[in-house]
Amino acid sequence: MPEAKKVRDLMQGVKEPVFAGLVRNPPTTVDEFIREATVTERALRKQYRHLDRLPNHTAVNAAAQNTAVSESCLRQMIREIMPEEFRALCVPPTKPPVASVAEIVRQEFTQAVTPPAPSPEPHPASYADAVRHPSPLFVAAPFQPRPAAVPWWQRDFMRRPPVHRTDYWRMADRRPICFRCGEPGHIDRHCRHSDSGQFCEAVVTVLEHEWIKMVTTEEMARHIQEFEAVTGFRQGVGALDGCHFPISPPKEHATDYYNYKGWYSIILLALVDHRYRFRYINVGAPGRCHDSHVFGYSQISNAIKGPLFKAPLATIAETVVPPLILCDQAFSLAPSLMKLFGHRGKISESEKKFNYRLSSARRIVENAFGRLEARFRFTAKRMGCHIAMLA
Repeated sequence: MPEAKKVRDLMQGVKEPVFAGLVRNPPTTVDEFIREATVTERALRKQYRHLDRLPNHTAVNAAAQNTAVSESCLRQMIREIMPEEFRALCVPPTKPPVASVAEIVRQEFTQAVTPPAPSPEPHPASYADAVRHPSPLFVAAPFQPRPAAVPWWQRDFMRRPPVHRTDYWRMADRRPICFRCGEPGHIDRHCRHSDSGQFCEAVVTVLEHEWIKMVTTEEMARHIQEFEAVTGFRQGVGALDGCHFPISPPKEHATDYYNYKGWYSIILLALVDHRYRFRYINVGAPGRCHDSHVFGYSQISNAIKGPLFKAPLATIAETVVPPLILCDQAFSLAPSLMKLFGHRGKISESEKKFNYRLSSARRIVENAFGRLEARFRFTAKRMGCHIAMLA
């Protein structure tokens, strides 16, 4: 039987969807018929499987059952299928849990204060091994000639580093306007709504109660002994003083921040011990206030009247002396607050010696302020951030 007769007989026995696919490209041999029929059946099976994914739609069921599908039915099919297909493909990515700023600060600080694990010491080599394999620390560096000196008349004295200027939005009174919050008086990098403000709040929340804390009743006796061993002053707990930090004051209350030195500032009242640790701080008072006024409204003024400063007692020259806080002439004398003798009249040699010992012991608070300004240099400049962020 010829190939054409075989192909004609096979075409009469196939299903209508397969026949429609074979008619487009009619086969001439039996092998071509089998190959084309197989490809068409696989394509139809894949199409049916795709339509079975959405069995709830009427238009899809009609297409799957090979019924007549009108143009309006096709449009409805597109409207029903496309949104679901896009939602299935465009799955929103799941974000990993983000740690808070306070948690990041706590982890970084714990990692910084934790000492690294000691590395195992290498086995000591013999003298012969050391001579045969010298350490790189003792290898002489290659000789590098020094560059020739340039005469002073050939130096470029007119060359200056480029000056970077930034223009800010300003009010009529020349005060800058913050780009972030729109409030006048400070710039973006000093804004309390910025990331630096959140970082400062996290540092205060996590570290303040761990590193700035008052001496407890159980630690008082041992603390006084250590203070005397370092400073030579008996019954001392710490030194109290105030420090002014320059700021850009708010326009509404600028006169309140104008201090006696002639510039705008806020006051930091601090109690420092013999190891230059801040035991108590009170920051945010306007520069116009006196140190004794800030002390009167602080918590430490009530603490020295409580049971914390009632023991241990010591007898010095037949006088019972409680634990003392050393201060200067700006503060008022109190049972637990010791200051210098006045210089208005003549003072005796013993009083001069007492003033010298107290001043020598009280230097710790001045040194602590100096270390603070040396470590954080921006405190010595005029800070343009919000007052609430500084306090």
